[in-house]
Amino acid sequence: MKLKLIIMTKGSDIILEILLKDTNEAFNADVHAKNRLHKNCFARYAFMYILRTKYKFTFQKISDYLQMNHASILHGCKQHEILFKYDNNYKINYNKITKSKKESRWLCVETKFELKKIQL
Repeated sequence: MKLKLIIMTKGSDIILEILLKDTNEAFNADVHAKNRLHKNCFARYAFMYILRTKYKFTFQKISDYLQMNHASILHGCKQHEILFKYDNNYKINYNKITKSKKESRWLCVETKFELKKIQL
């Protein structure tokens, strides 16, 4: 019997699911859609930015989840900053995610690492 130590992120899957649902609702869009409709792109930008800034997810981790290149994530975060500054509709939708009571659902989820022993 061998024991292997595995590092797992506690709560990161929960954060992704809840944030994805809240973002899709706020923008009335689909973050995972592979098209360039404005509402879907804007939802992706907000999703990427929140994961990057509030949760300190790496570009690679976000790109793996969205099945995109890490440079696309960098571009999305930059686009968010521009849109947030100049587009009032975008700002309103983004604030629906971050300023609502839903925020308390996903901001309190821990993203610390947890060690688990698994039998092989």
